[in-house]
Amino acid sequence: GREPMGGDLRQHDRHQRLRREQHLLQRYLRPKPRLELREALRSCASAAMDLSDGLGKDLARMCRASGCGARVEANTLPLSPGARKAVEANNGLMADIISGGDDYEILAAVPAAKGQDFRRLAAASGGAVTEIGAFEASTGLRLIADGGQPLTLDREGFDHFGTGPSDPTSQENT
Repeated sequence: GREPMGGDLRQHDRHQRLRREQHLLQRYLRPKPRLELREALRSCASAAMDLSDGLGKDLARMCRASGCGARVEANTLPLSPGARKAVEANNGLMADIISGGDDYEILAAVPAAKGQDFRRLAAASGGAVTEIGAFEASTGLRLIADGGQPLTLDREGFDHFGTGPSDPTSQENT
């Protein structure tokens, strides 16, 4: 009697994996603009941009344009349950997630004094927001992994004009 149960479990696991893959594929093929955050961003953010080339690359762009640096706590990044499980099994994947691209999310700089209003306005409009770090007076990105260890990236993110998406020596003109 155990064999049919094993087959049922295997089929169940296959269906769950397919649903997760479909969810990720749909997010990639048909990203949904975060229009519900318009009012919160207009009212509270001092800067905002889309994340399409990877958090590492787009945050570095925002920092360069603002003349500052940033600290990001990797364990605060909002990940799908499947991605969270994968990172728990292989910590090295966090760097890939940060530099991966195609996030189609909003990166916003919200002053601490406006943080509560930002969260309230976002929630009132049905938008989920997550604080992932802070801007700093020093330049550059400080990525902090679980346990407080520095996290280094082989590349910041996708480079449309470089020799390839994984070329850490490619130059950017933005």
